[in-house]
Amino acid sequence: MLLLFYVVVSFAQTPYKRIVSLAPSLTQSLYYLDAQDNLVGCTSYCMAAKEDKKEVVASAVKANLEKVIALKADLVLVSGFTDLQDIETLRKFGIKVEVFQSPKSFQEICGQFIRLGKLIGKEERARRIVLESEQKIKNISSGIKWGRKPRMFFQIGANPLFSVLPNTFMDDYMNFLGAENIAKTLKRGSV
Repeated sequence: MLLLFYVVVSFAQTPYKRIVSLAPSLTQSLYYLDAQDNLVGCTSYCMAAKEDKKEVVASAVKANLEKVIALKADLVLVSGFTDLQDIETLRKFGIKVEVFQSPKSFQEICGQFIRLGKLIGKEERARRIVLESEQKIKNISSGIKWGRKPRMFFQIGANPLFSVLPNTFMDDYMNFLGAENIAKTLKRGSV
């Protein structure tokens, strides 16, 4: 019985002890999952991690692979924007690299969050956070009563003027609010 308890507890803990995140959104997710103690490296845009004195190993677009390798990372989390050659180099050094593509919807964000939770041994916590988030969205959506559907412009860039495109997670947020995205016919986000 004691052996069974040991095995269950061992599998419940994250198999990765030295995680590097090369995407601020993934770094923030590690904090939500209460896995920041396993985080050893981050980008210069990962504010909470920098405040916690985590090693900065990348800018927004370029990773310092020597630093990542020197940190003895056993898991590196990257976005779809990470250079493919960098990913292959890290894998050649025997480092597990997990790629998370840019989510296109709120559901994809939730799915990726659960995937990350499962990867680091925090699946139950991830599922609980997703359920709470979905309930909050449902509560907000059901509480909004418009006389007529408002038209909304959501600016995410200034030079050039850039708007939220349809079929993106930010467009999902507008839909949750019951608003119409006035940029829904654009093929590119620049106006």
